[in-house]
Amino acid sequence: MKQTLLLIVIICLSALATHAQDNRALRAARMSFNDAETNYNRGNYQEAAREFTIVVNTIPTGIDSRRHLQRRLESLIYLVDIHFYKHVNIDQACEYLNMYYREMNLIRNDGILRSSRLLRYQQKEQEFRESHTPKCKGYHRIKQDRDKFRRTFEKEFE
Repeated sequence: MKQTLLLIVIICLSALATHAQDNRALRAARMSFNDAETNYNRGNYQEAAREFTIVVNTIPTGIDSRRHLQRRLESLIYLVDIHFYKHVNIDQACEYLNMYYREMNLIRNDGILRSSRLLRYQQKEQEFRESHTPKCKGYHRIKQDRDKFRRTFEKEFE
């Protein structure tokens, strides 16, 4: 009986400790998001990308908090914009674009977001599919052709 009671107390305390750690991480993500938006608006795109990446890495994909889920999606949108247009890194931009698509596949039917917000993110997804997806496909095709050419070149001149 004492052992069972002790086990229950230990489980409860560990759950509270984990919850406190989650809250601290989410608070840090909120602060990072605010700093990132400030840096983005000031034109410090490299620093903003670093801060938005912290948000994406800190807030888990399956979070049930509407506010944090929106920050995660907004961060991905900002990262795609930064890496396509401001501080260009096409590989990174395509990676964040694919991450956004995966997120939308999970979020679409889970009921966390309000309909108006979900519509906005779906419109953004459609916009990305029309404008950015062809760029990523072209970039990867060129990269594959370049690698093939490099292998052929090295093989011919060895």
